[in-house]
Amino acid sequence: MKNFILAISVLSVMILLSNCSDKDSKVIVEIPDSNFKAYLIENFDTNKDGNISLSEVKAVKVIDCSDRDIKDLNGIEKFENLERLICSNNELNELNLIYNKKLNWLDCRNNVYGLKVNFAKSSPISNKNFQKPNENMTPEIAANLGNPIDVTKCLFDEGKTDFVIWFEQ
Repeated sequence: MKNFILAISVLSVMILLSNCSDKDSKVIVEIPDSNFKAYLIENFDTNKDGNISLSEVKAVKVIDCSDRDIKDLNGIEKFENLERLICSNNELNELNLIYNKKLNWLDCRNNVYGLKVNFAKSSPISNKNFQKPNENMTPEIAANLGNPIDVTKCLFDEGKTDFVIWFEQ
């Protein structure tokens, strides 16, 4: 009888633990831009259900969604482990990266003129230990830097994209 009770207890704990770890796979991340969603499904939909779950998002460290006619990267805030984002040659107006606190490299060249990018103060990109903006930076860009930023980690084409950086308050 003791073995039976022990087996039932172990089985109950295993079921409970499997339900807890499976919870993230049931939470679907909302991605409003159909082109961005198509890219994510093509590259990160590991269970092939046509959606991106929170557990799939947590595994992503690099996104290269260049040349996809993406207008909106809403949903990117759920990618908490994202370290590298390449979103060049799209139609982005604004890029809010304040929740991507591990992001340490960004390429957002050739998007809409006046592209605004918001970083978290705790992001490696906005770390105060990084170099200050260089002398050749346009006044518009330099004026919008709340903190020093390592511009070598942010690629942009000054001739085509007015790249504005700001930081969460």
